[in-house]
Parts: sequence; structure tokens; C-alpha cells
Amino acid sequence: DVDNSSPTTVPITLNGRATDATGKSVSGAKIYLVSTNGTNALLGTTTTGLDGAFSFRDAQLPVSRMEAGVPSLGTFQVFGTAPGCGFAWHGMRYYMPRPRPADLKVAGEDYSLYQGEPLVMDLRFMPAAVLRGRIVDERGRPVAGAKIGLGHCDYLDTEHKESHHNFREFWALSQAPSELTTAKTDADGRFRLEGMPKEAGFWVFVGHPDYASLSLYAATTARPKTAFDYPLGRAYGQGRPSVETGDLDVTVLSTRSIAVRSVFASTGLPAPGVRVFASQGPSESGYSANGETDVEGNFLFRLP
Repeated sequence: DVDNSSPTTVPITLNGRATDATGKSVSGAKIYLVSTNGTNALLGTTTTGLDGAFSFRDAQLPVSRMEAGVPSLGTFQVFGTAPGCGFAWHGMRYYMPRPRPADLKVAGEDYSLYQGEPLVMDLRFMPAAVLRGRIVDERGRPVAGAKIGLGHCDYLDTEHKESHHNFREFWALSQAPSELTTAKTDADGRFRLEGMPKEAGFWVFVGHPDYASLSLYAATTARPKTAFDYPLGRAYGQGRPSVETGDLDVTVLSTRSIAVRSVFASTGLPAPGVRVFASQGPSESGYSANGETDVEGNFLFRLP
């Protein structure tokens, strides 16, 4: 239960500096501050100065107390875009609106910041890369109007970065400008996503009303697949999925309809609002479909 007596927001002041891969200041970069406390919410934007510095003052960070006796906290992340560079982000952090307890002992990495402590999130912009490819059907014909989207992204090289993937990844990707995260194929089935950072990995969705939905992993690198370890912390149960590099040449499959009916075991009556999911291949990779049963407990899958 949420304790409604706790404040819904607290002011935070955060500073940082944007640099490129060589350590040079990046001026004119657009910087975003995002709350990741449940539902992602944009808290503010700013632009870096000539020295690459940026600041957010008294931004209202949502905080919540999920159960009695657990102090309020909020989570947030900073990311940015800059001309000629790939987008950049800083790992997610907790914010505790109270002084750090004197007797606090932390095992492992500390992702928490407390009231009165400096909130600093520097950004390092890598050279820009392009994620591009072509979508065709089973007969090799181009598929126009297919939607390409990024679900999440991570670094290929994680040394000196957060060990836990939830804190290291670009958790606030959904708040990035849509031109960075979505594209549609043209008449020849081709697409381009520009402004990607080099040496990064992406979870990519491919969707079209006439074909089965597909997800796959891709990386913006010229290195062989054996030279990096991606994805980390994502491939559960069925082994690590394959990762595509270079241009993405994707074949999407036509579908057939599979009817599903959900009922309560105790009564045999229809079970509405049940989430149903079907997938093929390793975790988070391959063809999949999902939805929710209607008032009669019915759902129609469109599967390859």
C-alpha cells in the first residue's frame, strides 16, 4: 500500500558536464532529466554551455513510499543529444530525501544519493553511428511501412560502469526524441536510425499489421560478435540470443490466427482481462505476440 502521507515530490539540484570521447567539452548539447520512479516522466531540459557544463535547479522529483516503515525515495536518470554525436546517458540513481544514516553499510556498489550530497551526472558522448537495414517478406519482397523501434540499450563495454544492468542501461529511453528511437521502412523496405552511439547494443522491435511481430538484438560495432559480451542480465533460461551487427537484413513472416479462450477453473466462467503471451526463440528475441482477453475471455493471436 502506498503511504499517501509522504510528499509526492522533492526538489533536487543536479550538475554535470558533457564531454566527447577525447575528453573535449561538448557545447550546445540538449540535456534531459527524467524520473524513472514507476512511470517515466520528463522533469526538465537544458543546454550545455561552452564548457560543456549543465545544471538542473530545484527539479521536482517524484518520490514514493511503497509500504509502512520504508523511507520515501525517487529514481532518476540524465541523458543528452548533441550534433555529430550519438546520444549519451548516465546510469540511473536512487535519491533519498533525508541525510545519509551515519551507520549505513553498503555491500557492493552504492546507487543511492542522499539529501545534502552532491548530485553530479556527467555525460560522455561517443561518435555517432547509424542503425540501418531492410525488411522483406518470405518471398524477398520489400515490406514498406514496417515500424522499427528501440526497446532498450546498453554499453558493449561495461568496465567502470554499473554492474547491475537496471542501473547501467538507458532506462529512460522512452523519453528520448522519437526520431532517435523509431523509424519506418520506405517503399524498398529500408530504414535508418541516426544519432546512435557507437559501441552500444540495442533491443530492436519490428512490427507491421500484416506480419508477425519480431524482436532482435543489434550492436553498432565493427568488432566480431565474439569480441563483446551483450546482452548482459537479459537472456534468462534459454541462453544468450544472437546479436546482429552491420546492416540488419530481416525477413518477417506472414501470420495465421490462433484463438485462445480463458476461463476460471473453479467456475468455468469466462476470465476477462487475462494477459496472454506467446513467443518463439530465446528470451526477448524472436517472434512473439501478446494481448488481453476480452469480456468473454477470448483473444486472437496472430502468429507465424
